[in-house]
Amino acid sequence: MALHEYQEWGEKLRTPRDVRIAVLLPRRKKEEIREIMATCKAVEDFSWEVATAVRDKGMAQEEAREQIRLRFPFMSSENLSRTFSQAMYYTLK
Repeated sequence: MALHEYQEWGEKLRTPRDVRIAVLLPRRKKEEIREIMATCKAVEDFSWEVATAVRDKGMAQEEAREQIRLRFPFMSSENLSRTFSQAMYYTLK
């Protein structure tokens, strides 16, 4: 849920990610929101890293997806698909 919100594009980009996540999870303390943000950033950074390997080094997309899944086993299939798609989009841009 938080990762999905972290990755939102469009109109939502005008509102800082931490504010959007705090609204989404109103019972969480500021420190918990910071931890969630750090986890989302780690997902994003690692995903871009493996997407770059796909782009530059010929890593297979399925291998890249598997590496993300193994690093972040809490991700749903939907989150994994969206995360990898966004990472590929940005690395190919």
